[in-house]
Amino acid sequence: MTERSYRLGDIANALGAELRGDPDVKVSGLATLQAAGPDQISFLANPSYGKYLADTRASAVIVSPASAKDAPTNVLLLDNPYLGYAQLSHWFDPAPVATPGVHATAVVDPSASIAEDACIGPNVVVEAEAE
Repeated sequence: MTERSYRLGDIANALGAELRGDPDVKVSGLATLQAAGPDQISFLANPSYGKYLADTRASAVIVSPASAKDAPTNVLLLDNPYLGYAQLSHWFDPAPVATPGVHATAVVDPSASIAEDACIGPNVVVEAEAE
């Protein structure tokens, strides 16, 4: 799998966040405040996790304006940090691309009409005359 990395400036623009920090810093993953490393981004949405913010090793954190003063690193300001983090999660773990074909465990009736670019997954049953 190819590792993806994104510039903070591009992330801020896509999320509609205000960036306080270096727009050229690249991040290549997501993690919790406690587990994040220097190439990752984290977030703080629940104030009970605020105690971990000062010690995070993340390259950037997504926080609300009220929490920004406590961040030791680059900051992306959003009113809803959790939503921003959820949106960003799709950048690093996109939906898998389906490969056309019929899975070995699928059962397709010979009279069924299947498009050449269709993806028939595991344990699927395609009945007679299906289109």
